[in-house]
Amino acid sequence: MPSNITTDLNTASTLFSSMLISDPFRLDFLDHYSNILHTLSSHSQLAFVTHPSTSISLYRPETHIAIGNYYSLTHRHTDAIQSFRLALHLDRNFAAAWTPLGHEYCKLENTHAAIEAYRRAVEGNNKDYRAFVRLGVVYEGLEKRSFALHYYRRAVALRPGDGDMWGLMGGCLMGMERAEQAIEALKRGIVCNDYGIGDELGDAFHAKCRRLEMMFQLAKAYEKVRDRLEATKCLESCLDEFDKKEYPENSVDPLRVKVILIVEQARLLLTQWTAAGGDDLSG
Repeated sequence: MPSNITTDLNTASTLFSSMLISDPFRLDFLDHYSNILHTLSSHSQLAFVTHPSTSISLYRPETHIAIGNYYSLTHRHTDAIQSFRLALHLDRNFAAAWTPLGHEYCKLENTHAAIEAYRRAVEGNNKDYRAFVRLGVVYEGLEKRSFALHYYRRAVALRPGDGDMWGLMGGCLMGMERAEQAIEALKRGIVCNDYGIGDELGDAFHAKCRRLEMMFQLAKAYEKVRDRLEATKCLESCLDEFDKKEYPENSVDPLRVKVILIVEQARLLLTQWTAAGGDDLSG
């Protein structure tokens, strides 16, 4: 998640917390607050806000969204599904329940149920970018890339400054053998994923990891259109931005491990191209 977005979420979380303290019986924003806490992985805070809400009003959908988010964060996905479905039973038009329900179905690898939930989410709220992007991810996993691309485009239209979404679109276009369009999408993603933005150092680092990943994808896209000169520049940028001290060999962070593998592949490709004489295939 881009660091500026995380900063915004932390600000929103603080605001919602103040509102809840000033008026503990006001629950109309609890679904939004619990979604933010879930995104920030705030286990203790989510437990803190969920417990009193069940005593105040057990028959409001917002309460069960909060409960479902807590169960999701503690990996009790079946219980989370039951909570989100209960929220919909209490209010069938409560669109905010469909997207997290889809997330839980995805975690249980029930793709058909997930697609149905995400579709219901966007029917109820056509600005729910999370549902659009997840529809893209699910359809791409099913190798239905034309559907995936459609939903990625809907998501990007709602959040044009989100580098991760441009990266997903670029990867999808590469899978469709549309390398020139993939290049444009990946370039947009790299610009958006400027890891210098924001105040959260951890998130800035993860944005840097994603930037390196997209840079490597961009190199492969340029190689696909036989522009080895630009491809080489991208690989060299990967190596220039890679700081070995940030990536200890015993790291268990999946993103760090992924970037280490990407950098190794970048070095190998550059070595192979140099050995082949450094030919610029675009010429």
